[in-house]
Amino acid sequence: MSGSLSLSASTHNGADFASGTGGVVNNGSWAATPHENAKRLANFNLIMDELKAAGMGTCTTTGSSGTLPDDSTSDDKTEEKEESESESEEPADSGAQCPPAGWEGCSDQWPPPADGYCCSSGGWLGNTDAHCAHINALDECCEQTEFRLKCKLPPGSCEDPPSECTGDPKIDAVLKKSDIGCQIGLTKMNEIYTWDGFCTAIRQFNSLDGGAKLFLGDDSSKSCGLGLANIAALLAQSMWESGGEAPFSACDENNYVNRADAACTQRSDGSLYASLNDQEWACEVDPQMTMTAETAASWVTMGPMNCAPGTVTEGCCWWGRGAIQTTGPNNYGLLNREVIQKIPALKAKNIDLCTNPEAICQNDETKWLGAIFYWANNV
Repeated sequence: MSGSLSLSASTHNGADFASGTGGVVNNGSWAATPHENAKRLANFNLIMDELKAAGMGTCTTTGSSGTLPDDSTSDDKTEEKEESESESEEPADSGAQCPPAGWEGCSDQWPPPADGYCCSSGGWLGNTDAHCAHINALDECCEQTEFRLKCKLPPGSCEDPPSECTGDPKIDAVLKKSDIGCQIGLTKMNEIYTWDGFCTAIRQFNSLDGGAKLFLGDDSSKSCGLGLANIAALLAQSMWESGGEAPFSACDENNYVNRADAACTQRSDGSLYASLNDQEWACEVDPQMTMTAETAASWVTMGPMNCAPGTVTEGCCWWGRGAIQTTGPNNYGLLNREVIQKIPALKAKNIDLCTNPEAICQNDETKWLGAIFYWANNV
């Protein structure tokens, strides 16, 4: 893009928009730089490149139908997009079996995480010589970029992108043409997050009466591009929060510290997640609540997070969940009151995050709603 969507032109309080996938995620503190910001920024740039190639720069001239203009600029971008797709889907031998034969012995995830492109004979992902002596995805299926892998996908890996996603025809035309969900790992092989769930969540959230909306543009000539850039930033952050090196691979927080009481907290200062309950809307902490996480990474040796009365995890059911890891009774209670209980389709399912916080990971749209709610109100 050019003009108001360039990095140099988007400087705000000392930080540009793209580094805002570092700045904008720190409760609106643009000057702050979070952990692994370079990788978050790489996610953002990846998404922006795909959207630009799909006509992001010309979507402001779109008619009400949402059909992208058929001009030379758009044609050039289409050619760039086709070349980009060819490179990303077939980085190596086009006749190779991908995932490689035997890959399922280590993981059902594909593409693999950036640091786990080899499968050992013992059934573990990694990138050491010992791992790669058995199955190495780089041999025929993947190639490395600075922070990510580009891997060939099996035929039919992705659903056809919907014509409607956000409800804005101009934005939706670009999202459909880019097939961005497939490009960032929301394929049929992903059993946790779906592109349809993301789109449904946006429409549900933005249809609520009152309150903040997910920004999809303004009255300026750059409206469509600005809305798409905001979606790109949200997705870039979600990619990191939902799995780090393996985007969209976790809904529940993983046990990174390998402790039996990790469900209670993994904060460096030792403060309990359940102690985040000082607001009037906070969920009640029920010590009798019993819960087991829906998801856990394959490398987690102690199994999925859980909480149970009479154990070290009593009352510790408030770990991070969803695309931006909603955590603690305050956040669950606010999300429940301001969003979940106001969406008819979710009320019909009797979803109540205060009595079942794990419901975030049990429904396609709720996995995204916490992230969208946070983004609309804090970024």
